[in-house]
Amino acid sequence: MPSPAQLFVVIGDVHDRIDLALEFLLQLENELQQVITQVFSVWDFGLFLDEKDWDWLTGPSVYRRSQRTLTIRQAWAAWPWPLATIIGNHDCTDRLRDFHPAYFDNKLSYTNAGLLEHRLPGLRVAGLSGINYAGTNPARTPPAGKAWSEIVAMCNLDKLSPRALTYYREADVDELLKVKTPHIVLTHDWPIDPPHSRTPGEYRPEKSIIELLRPQYSFHGHHHQSFATSLGKTKVYALNIISRNNQHHPNPGWAWIGRWDGQSIQEIGPWPL
Repeated sequence: MPSPAQLFVVIGDVHDRIDLALEFLLQLENELQQVITQVFSVWDFGLFLDEKDWDWLTGPSVYRRSQRTLTIRQAWAAWPWPLATIIGNHDCTDRLRDFHPAYFDNKLSYTNAGLLEHRLPGLRVAGLSGINYAGTNPARTPPAGKAWSEIVAMCNLDKLSPRALTYYREADVDELLKVKTPHIVLTHDWPIDPPHSRTPGEYRPEKSIIELLRPQYSFHGHHHQSFATSLGKTKVYALNIISRNNQHHPNPGWAWIGRWDGQSIQEIGPWPL
């Protein structure tokens, strides 16, 4: 008798509201009457477990909330699911680029580029961490030919801006493209222009990645909108940012739900509607 299909969820940006993500995923389990086997994330999760981790956060000051560190630690301690992820551009990038699972209580698996480890045997999930940088500022450009641990060390010595950790390199894209026949691809930025984009026609390596790898599904965050389209045979889902609405649900389309039976993905779809 075949084993029952296992439930998995892909979530959008959380920005340190891990307490809300915990609440909503428990709510989802209750609605479906099934335990989640695996959570995937397009990141900007905000797993700042130490106040010093906030020093590595680049971007708008609205996301600098070091007073939430204790709440984050408590929510992460209660977090019951394995989380497989890439990084975005508002994270504790030093802890992830030079990844040590024990720091995250061995609940987190991560890739700079390539396949992601997770708990669903046979499901091939690939990811690319960071966003594209088209500028020429050497302080922000992650050096080619160096390991990410070396680049983190350069940032620690103020030889490089921490922003360099938020951008992927050509070598990372090449590493991702070595993955054969992934079912799912995760990137933080979108492969297409978001609706009402301020930079229409911007060069998006993510589009070429999806077109070359041709996964069944791709998932993205970054622009805090829920959106769905297709690129060839790939179903493309952009996921919303987390927030509590008046019905005590997250924003529509913050998560996407599927089941894996060991051979194929059974799509449930965006949640909540």
